[in-house]
Amino acid sequence: MKVAKQTASPIERPGRESWAIPPSRVAPWIGPLLLLTLFAGVLSGRDRLAFRDVGYFYTPLYEYVAQQCQAQHWGAWGDAIWNESDQTGMPLAGETTTAVFYPLRMLVYAPAWSAETAMGVYVVLHLILASLTAYALARRLRCSPWSAAIAGVGYPLSGMVLFLATNPPFLVGAAWLPLLMAPWIDGRAAIRWMESSWGIRLPNRQTGIDWAKAICIPAIAMAMIILGGDPPTALHAMLVAVVIGAIRWAILCSRRSDPRPAPGPTGQCQLSLPRSGHHHDGNPTRQRGICSVLRGEQVILADASGYQDRFAVESRWHWPTGLAIIGQMSAIVVLASILAAPQIAASLAWSARSDRVQDPGAPEISKIHDQALAFSVPPWRWMELVVPNLYGSPWPINSRWDRILFDGGRTRPETALWTPSLYGGLLLPVLIVFGGIRWWKSPARCRRYAGWPLWVLFLLPAAAALGGYFPVYPWLHRFLPGYDSLRYPAKWLPFVALAITVAAARSMHVQIVMQRWRTRAVRPSAVPQGGVASQRSGSIAWVSGSVVAGLILLGIGVLVANLEGRLSDPFWGPFVPDVAVAQYTFSVACVFLVLLAIGILRDPRWWLICLAVDLVVAHHQLVPTVDRAAESRLLAVAHDDQPSRRWMRINSDGGFPAEWSEQSDPDRILTVEASLRLARFGRWHLEHGDAVVNNLVSIGSREMAEFWHFAKTIDRSASDLPANHWRGWCRLLGVEGLLRCRGGQVTTPQTRAQQAMPVVTRELFKTPRLEAFSDGALHEETTSRYSSDPRDGSLTESASGLSATSLSVRTKFEPLTPDRAGAWRELLLDYAYESRASPARIPPRIANQITRQAGDGAPRVILSRPVYQDGYWQAVLTPRDSGRASDEEHPVAGVTSSRLAEVFQVDFLSQGVLCPPGKWRIAFQYAPWWHRPMLTLASLGWGVVAWVLAARHREASREKLLRKTL
Repeated sequence: MKVAKQTASPIERPGRESWAIPPSRVAPWIGPLLLLTLFAGVLSGRDRLAFRDVGYFYTPLYEYVAQQCQAQHWGAWGDAIWNESDQTGMPLAGETTTAVFYPLRMLVYAPAWSAETAMGVYVVLHLILASLTAYALARRLRCSPWSAAIAGVGYPLSGMVLFLATNPPFLVGAAWLPLLMAPWIDGRAAIRWMESSWGIRLPNRQTGIDWAKAICIPAIAMAMIILGGDPPTALHAMLVAVVIGAIRWAILCSRRSDPRPAPGPTGQCQLSLPRSGHHHDGNPTRQRGICSVLRGEQVILADASGYQDRFAVESRWHWPTGLAIIGQMSAIVVLASILAAPQIAASLAWSARSDRVQDPGAPEISKIHDQALAFSVPPWRWMELVVPNLYGSPWPINSRWDRILFDGGRTRPETALWTPSLYGGLLLPVLIVFGGIRWWKSPARCRRYAGWPLWVLFLLPAAAALGGYFPVYPWLHRFLPGYDSLRYPAKWLPFVALAITVAAARSMHVQIVMQRWRTRAVRPSAVPQGGVASQRSGSIAWVSGSVVAGLILLGIGVLVANLEGRLSDPFWGPFVPDVAVAQYTFSVACVFLVLLAIGILRDPRWWLICLAVDLVVAHHQLVPTVDRAAESRLLAVAHDDQPSRRWMRINSDGGFPAEWSEQSDPDRILTVEASLRLARFGRWHLEHGDAVVNNLVSIGSREMAEFWHFAKTIDRSASDLPANHWRGWCRLLGVEGLLRCRGGQVTTPQTRAQQAMPVVTRELFKTPRLEAFSDGALHEETTSRYSSDPRDGSLTESASGLSATSLSVRTKFEPLTPDRAGAWRELLLDYAYESRASPARIPPRIANQITRQAGDGAPRVILSRPVYQDGYWQAVLTPRDSGRASDEEHPVAGVTSSRLAEVFQVDFLSQGVLCPPGKWRIAFQYAPWWHRPMLTLASLGWGVVAWVLAARHREASREKLLRKTL
């Protein structure tokens, strides 16, 4: 295969417009600089990220994860960590979004700064990473530095990605997504079957495919996405890769009898360019480069004959090539699974016991199916791609009008806002339209290999993001195994943003190259006479289209002005038409200013500045923040030094002030965020060391979902329950009190805008003294608590009172029946009466074991505590030498050392252990069997990958030095 001599492209040739600093050193940092400017207040510590999950969920959660990891000698790579503060306990790593093993989370939370600052750094770091990876993908597709900067600016600043700052795990997925999708968008990194070697064309130096680009880097990106808490994005990426691989294989099959004709040195592919004989230097290679530019590919191509023979050979071996594509995909998945093995094992183990996985015949108690189509992207929202903030903003003043106009003012989960804006800059669709026009005007053989993978990357995710408005997402839920455990179609939006920005970068590159060929490589006398007429007709079309668009937008503005406030939000108040009209007018003005700038600025490099200004102006307030000092003043009155307890959160009178839904306030975000923090909403209870049984979690246990389902059912249907039956059910959960958030007509405390906040009170139960004693440290080996002595019924307590983790002596038991619904009903009816001693519901196998041991004269008692048993708890029983004479007179035969005791499930939500007669020291340990092996496997995998990448870097450095020497 002959390779054409690669010369500097016109955009990178030295000349009077050359830069002192190479563009490749400046262009990639434009996006990060803009992001640092947007989040300067957060990074300085003045503000904190607020609203939704980042405000009340992940800010306290990641701080709690960091504290738990730092308490161990080896951090996250030490022992498995049990989270005792959520529900009745759950594995910390089992909830995937905790990102326990994610390296960048460890790096960000290593310094001793506040939780708010650490979260801000974490979010900005991933937005910068998204900018750099999108830039790298565009450069990999042969875009020049300035055109690749379009992707580096447009991708992280688009509304589909930037607003993910309010949901950090999905921002992690968006940040690493360009590297994961690179081998499927760039077909040069795909493994193919070649006749010359009679085998798979493996990546090596001879074939020009790099192992790192083909397998290692995508696998690292996938592992980072999983470790960062976003497995759905990794799954979606593989689905898109399967479709692209299938299409690529089908194209190879279609070339068996019709190989691609070689692009010869003819001038028929050149728009407004001279023929071969009229070129100023007669270089046919440049003309083949122009032809390739019109196809959206690289400027310099290999020799035509070699290009044709390569595809002719591949088309003969289409079946093995398909297998090679599958092999490459499998290698990426396997390597990523090894690198993320601890997180995958923890997630699978916990998901098997979660409410998203139902046992056959069990009642339907999970809300996952009801929420499957929540946060869909309705068809009318796609107009936001060309108009910034088209439908207004729902906060802090409610000026959002799309649901009023298109959905009758209803509030449905399907139309809930995942992001208030899909806008990614008006320049991006304009560049894509330019590219489409060039493609349409070019000859057929220059169209054949256009960037179709980007079309797949756009169309499939866009169709899936429509949710219930298009059959793709429901079809995935119905037919794809395991997909029914996922929800929220809007999670596909980062793929759409990536496709649009990369396609715009490619079109920008072609635009720059075409302009340089017209101004440098083409003589003015060689420009066809029709070129001026073509430019004139294009200007007329541009002006006409702008006028038509202006009339349409003006009509929409009149319609918005006549809308009534029929939709009121419980947080942000009623719809305000005046604010909606003002925001709409500003958005339309921005559109026409951008169109005017694009039409005036002839140099496409200035379009990059236009895009940056456009996105900064449109999205400078997209991510809500609150002033930390103002929030601290609101929370100062709520300071308390009460000991840590296990609570149940309840709402009275709606939970939030009625004034919120009746009035608007520009300070409402500050008020809402301070109120949620005061009420321990989401994960804010972790900030105070409290435990809450009904807090928000990403993945909860199946038994907890069953408890709420059956408890609410019995509460509605049973009429003979005692008045305080919920307190009895709280006893089942180990709850010590109620955390009550009272709304309605409240007036104090108030903000400077005289707006009320909810009143939060704590109500401790007056629990009767039970036969129980405290077990404060749940997973420490030094835990020291004593069992009862069944010979005299006495009980030794190591602490007074009843705590959330207390051990109880259970002498009565019943085996659980196969009828799970009936067992729950009996259990809840027993606990509804506080004075009634409820027998322990235990597995039938344990009940049979107790019965056999009682018949052998070795009685056992059940020690239970309200901590969930996920199957990996174990207890160590060590005999205690009390030194009392009674112990010496009645020794326990055969007891000489510590022994392991099985921990089993009690009453669905608790755990218990059988204790033999005597005095014992009991230590509960959380030790999943897979924890150490998976950590070892991942460590070996990361070591091998690091060695391979280091070897590749050394080899590349030697080759670069050799080229300089020659």
